[in-house]
Amino acid sequence: MTGEGPRSKSDSFTPSERLQNMQSLLKDKKITIGISGGIAAYKIPLLIRLLSQYGASVQCVVTNSALDFVTETLLFRLTNKPVLSPQKENGWIEDYHITVKNNSDLFILAPGTLNTIGKIAAGIADDPLTTVVSALFAKKVPLLFVPSMNIDMWNNPILQDNIKKLKNLDVHFCGPNIGELACGEFGLGKMSEPEEIFENVVYVLSQKKLSGKKVLITAGPTREHLDPIRFISNISSGSRGYAMAKVCAYEGAEVTLISGPSTQKASQFVHSFKACVSAQEMFDMVMSEIKTNEYDYFISVAAVSDFAPLHYYSEKLPKQEIMNLELKRNEDILGTISGMKNSLKKPLKLIGFAAQTHNTLEIARKKLKTRELDLIIANTIDQNFSLYQHVTLIDKNFNELVITGSNESIAQKIIKKML
Repeated sequence: MTGEGPRSKSDSFTPSERLQNMQSLLKDKKITIGISGGIAAYKIPLLIRLLSQYGASVQCVVTNSALDFVTETLLFRLTNKPVLSPQKENGWIEDYHITVKNNSDLFILAPGTLNTIGKIAAGIADDPLTTVVSALFAKKVPLLFVPSMNIDMWNNPILQDNIKKLKNLDVHFCGPNIGELACGEFGLGKMSEPEEIFENVVYVLSQKKLSGKKVLITAGPTREHLDPIRFISNISSGSRGYAMAKVCAYEGAEVTLISGPSTQKASQFVHSFKACVSAQEMFDMVMSEIKTNEYDYFISVAAVSDFAPLHYYSEKLPKQEIMNLELKRNEDILGTISGMKNSLKKPLKLIGFAAQTHNTLEIARKKLKTRELDLIIANTIDQNFSLYQHVTLIDKNFNELVITGSNESIAQKIIKKML
């Protein structure tokens, strides 16, 4: 069996594992959150806790109307930093906007109301929040705006013109989403949840090591159906392939993810997602992508079934009739691409995965050589089908590196080795 292999009883990681994964990126980052007057401001304390948990230092700047929804006392307790507001402006040094500007790695406007977005787009600086943003623009500090408003306000053409203007100035936007709004209506305008905002923060702050690169990734298992009910498959959640796709996207790559059946959710930053079921479907999709697009990397993480039933039956077979099951060998996706890579217009780097129960490194080295891979990631699976959270990276010169951690942190180290 190849690919990412099975997972343990739980596919989720403990908070400490996730903490270790993201701390390296957010640790000691100075993040300023501008809170304007929308009811969705009640979500901001949750965002502050999330950012602080991963090592970021948070400072809040608020409008007067924001204080109708969150209190300065609460924000101060969560950030351990004084809150800059119109009510306390005189308590700050005169050039507070310069102080905040020089202590910000990222500015988040959440919730972003029509009024505040419009003022910022027009260059108005008539309160602490808009004054701070005006200075951040000049210093080119990354800006992430999270809109929240009624559906009709969101569809206001003046607002949409302002958003286009801000996007042209490299402002990042997160949301809004479709959902039930505070006014009782249902539609586009709901502010993104803290977890989604957090993912956007990670994306904005990532170094973009793969900027300008195109990456094709396969993930998950395949299912080879005997009849409408029964199939042959590998025990695979797809979690490692999806993590690989997410981190590549964070790093600026244009990612196409082709996945077999999985409960995992593709990152919002993945450029293209294609679902398949069988190994043949995955093979056809991969071949189509390779032939029509010029990729820089092909990362074969999927646990593709090696065999499929020779015959498919459109109705469920009585079990008495399944005494001998004839099988056929499935297409070797990675092997096929390896055989054709020299004929491609653009050089293609191949990264493979090898999950084994024994002789892991020996089998991985053989696969590295026969497939002419640039890198292979080997991991050992025990007899209880639990995946140890350590893998061995072997490059084309057979240099080996053992790495540990969550799927995301392993993906980050793989990318570093790929470059």
